[in-house]
Amino acid sequence: MFKKLTLLALSYALLSSCASVSDYRIGYNTIDQQLDFRQGKWLLGFIEGPTVAKQEMTAKAKIDLNKISGGRVDYAGDVSLLMAEKTPMNPSKNKLAQMYKGTGYDYFINIHCQGSVAESDKDFTEQDYITYTTSFAEVICEVYDLKKGEVVYRQACSARLNKDTSFASKPVFTVLFIAYGKIIDDIQKRAATLQS
Repeated sequence: MFKKLTLLALSYALLSSCASVSDYRIGYNTIDQQLDFRQGKWLLGFIEGPTVAKQEMTAKAKIDLNKISGGRVDYAGDVSLLMAEKTPMNPSKNKLAQMYKGTGYDYFINIHCQGSVAESDKDFTEQDYITYTTSFAEVICEVYDLKKGEVVYRQACSARLNKDTSFASKPVFTVLFIAYGKIIDDIQKRAATLQS
């Protein structure tokens, strides 16, 4: 009996972690220069996004970016800096110059994410309505060369998950991390590191 319950629990955990992403799109609104992690000081800013995923995405981004860069990325929350917690996307050249003076870092990584859930009614008969729930997410990553005052990398990924065909227990959370993973894969492809 115990073996059957354990097997059932493991099967449920496996199935609930497998989300069927209906659609994702990466590569719109892109600036895709190579990111040379061998030079300069790199800073990951505070990640903007839904509370449900913000803390875990921050921890994952710190690990992933340090793995890609060979440990050359610091996190704004771990170092003492005079800077705003929120950094807008596509900041002005003046704002980038202020960030360079205020932080002393050469490059700044800015990640914003948003997620939402939408319900839509499908009319299959005149009497019965079926509601479908779909989770949407978008993750945008920009990298700024603070010395030059310009955006050197921008990538966005949007994803959608139909909750009715998925075993995911937290669909917005799941779809946010799928979109985030696509951007990290893209950064990995464009990164020049000490191992290169």
